[in-house]
Amino acid sequence: MKATTLKTAAILAGSLSFLAGSAFSQSAVSDPGGYRTQKIGDGFNLVGVNLHNPVIISGSIDTETGADVGDSAVDYTAILNDPAATYIFEVLDGDQIGAIAEITAVANGSVTVDGAGIGAGIGAAYSIRQAPTLIDTFGDLNPGFSATTADVVYIPTGIGGQYDQFFQHTTGVFRAQGSISNPPKPVSFLYSDGLLIERKDGPLDLIITGMVKKVGTIVNIPNGFGAVAVSAPVGSTLQDCGIAASLKTGFSATTADVVYVPTLTAGGDANPGVYDQYFVHTTGNFRAQGAIADADPVPIDNGLLIERKDPDTAGLIDVPAFFANL
Repeated sequence: MKATTLKTAAILAGSLSFLAGSAFSQSAVSDPGGYRTQKIGDGFNLVGVNLHNPVIISGSIDTETGADVGDSAVDYTAILNDPAATYIFEVLDGDQIGAIAEITAVANGSVTVDGAGIGAGIGAAYSIRQAPTLIDTFGDLNPGFSATTADVVYIPTGIGGQYDQFFQHTTGVFRAQGSISNPPKPVSFLYSDGLLIERKDGPLDLIITGMVKKVGTIVNIPNGFGAVAVSAPVGSTLQDCGIAASLKTGFSATTADVVYVPTLTAGGDANPGVYDQYFVHTTGNFRAQGAIADADPVPIDNGLLIERKDPDTAGLIDVPAFFANL
């Protein structure tokens, strides 16, 4: 995995309830949660996971040296002790709000995150939750003895247009494409990543359940084509999610970065591989490719494809303002 840091309503109707315990709380607190349905069809479908596992630990950083981040009030070894789990550290405020990174090691009072560090700073609020896994999120996909017949999930590697590929074996375990053995633990992914699902067995209603996250997420935007997840399950538009601030502008889509928004059929069914294309004009406003006027608000659902023309960067995809009051 990789770290993603920034260097320069219907969902609530779901009848699920989640309890998230804090490292400091004497009792569990209820956070808003529910489920959402995404329609996928034969071909390549863009999926972003924007409902999440409960928060396991929350607090504030009191030491930070490179990739080592500390909170002396917490014994991480006693809490983050599931060998089958992958844990994600997230910054909740400050200059790095929305930055996330995989935890690679734990100690009493500190954790080590993937990469050079997350750069949150002393006093920044944070939370830790378990990363989503392929089996928990996509266990209803079509299994098979190999990726030739099974549905395939593509996870971005961080390099534009490159993906690691996994399929669900008939044993129920997701394996890397071409592998004949199970991985040592369930395959997980960063929830900032947009995933591609190659569906081979007809339409499917993919049900994703979890908790709403009240802050946005910093996503990786590599040169070339990158898939990113939308932070909010409902209520976001291309114009208000904040991604425009991290994109190259231009007078047309020829020179500007291009954002590909998945489209549905007129009947609301999946339309794999079909996208509406937008770019940020030099005025700072989104326009449809080929248009000479600014676009009306464009609802965004769960994921975006971004064609980046300049070197790799990162950007915050925010949640709507009303999420703070959920």
